[in-house]
Amino acid sequence: MQEDKKDEDDKCSSLTSIYLLEALEKPGCPICRLVESSEKQVIKNILYEYVNDPGVRGEIRRSWGLCTHHAWLFLRLALSPETAERLGAAIIYEDVVSELIDRLSRGEVPLDDEACPVCQAAGETEEIYVAEFRRCYNASQGFRSLYARSPAILCRHHLALVLQGLGKDARDMLLEQQRRKLRDVRKRLESLINKHDYRNREPITRREQEALWEAVEALRGRETSVTLCAPRRLRDTRGSASLLRRLLRRRRA
Repeated sequence: MQEDKKDEDDKCSSLTSIYLLEALEKPGCPICRLVESSEKQVIKNILYEYVNDPGVRGEIRRSWGLCTHHAWLFLRLALSPETAERLGAAIIYEDVVSELIDRLSRGEVPLDDEACPVCQAAGETEEIYVAEFRRCYNASQGFRSLYARSPAILCRHHLALVLQGLGKDARDMLLEQQRRKLRDVRKRLESLINKHDYRNREPITRREQEALWEAVEALRGRETSVTLCAPRRLRDTRGSASLLRRLLRRRRA
């Protein structure tokens, strides 16, 4: 019996699985959470390690300072007290502004944005964790039970991606678990609505307040490039795979 349990645990014991299991401990979409974390880590890696790297600078320059979503995220992180990398951000964007001035001097108004390298990294992260969720869910009854008990709930976008490639039994089980989780969100929303009645004397609970956030996240996902672009996939695969691996690498302590 213990050997069977060990075999099942071994099916989801990779480093990728460990990050996924950690994400299941929190409310909201676990894959969105991991993609969001990856986007921030990639930007921090650029600011900490690659400000003067010609390859990275070239990718940012050709994307005209990253996509709109990641440009503003880049700036917020660079100016945050935690990161405090105003100088690095200034160096990078001075380079991009200089390129725009040169193009305007030649009478050009460039609209030829190439792929945002952070979008590419986020897309790669999404593919990794969608595949890992699907693999664990197909292979491990323990993982299925863990997802059922967890406060996590896949967003609509990532649910559709995970379902692709699941076996029939696993697919049916995941859909039923998803319905139960959504019914719980709906029940808490209904309670939140009812407690706004002037005759109500019961306090609004934290879980009822969280239901609004969970509902939006279940429907639309978190604000990451992969959900903002879904279902219209804008990722350009022309970027360097080695560059993506460098940007995705966690900063060493």
